[in-house]
Amino acid sequence: MDRCPVSLTPREFAVLQLLLEARGRHVTHRDLVRTIWDEHMDPRTTAVRATISRLRGKLGGPDTITADTGLGYLLHGIPGPLR
Repeated sequence: MDRCPVSLTPREFAVLQLLLEARGRHVTHRDLVRTIWDEHMDPRTTAVRATISRLRGKLGGPDTITADTGLGYLLHGIPGPLR
């Protein structure tokens, strides 16, 4: 992956930060909704999937963030500090 700046929305940044803080562990859809959106939000919302999709596009493709059924989302291959 090239080391060039990527423009993220505040919500995209928050999702990326949570995935980075997980340090190789899965982050569940529910945890993303409760932490970044609103704990009262409909858990069937497509907002998380849409945000993850946009992040994948900005960070290098579909393999950057994987979705594992029953486990959650996992970030792959992003080196360096989050600023």
